[in-house]
Amino acid sequence: MPGLVFVCSPGRAPWVYAALRRPADPEQMLYRMPAFNVFRDGRVCPGSHRFPDESGEIPDSFFRSYFSLTGDSNDRSKKHPDNLLVLWEEIDGRTEYPVEDLVPQCTVAQAIAVSEGRRGRRR
Repeated sequence: MPGLVFVCSPGRAPWVYAALRRPADPEQMLYRMPAFNVFRDGRVCPGSHRFPDESGEIPDSFFRSYFSLTGDSNDRSKKHPDNLLVLWEEIDGRTEYPVEDLVPQCTVAQAIAVSEGRRGRRR
């Protein structure tokens, strides 16, 4: 996997983005998560999965959840924009993710704004 950034709220599906490196600047670009079960805006589709109340456990819980080939997985790969599965078949067994294939999503500041908006609605 490329580097990942999770935006988590207790007990809720997170947003997840790919990153070239650990974010250090609010204008740094984040990329579409190249995985199934992630909506176009970066929010994870939980399906029947229940995410933990402890925010620090949510990334691990994401990887333990069930992934389905259904849903919108287009535009997650520059090389294979219409078929994410082909990308995963192509990189199976590799030790590094081809980061040049990542598709831009938003800036760190925009991802933070999404998170703050979600917490504000929950009150």
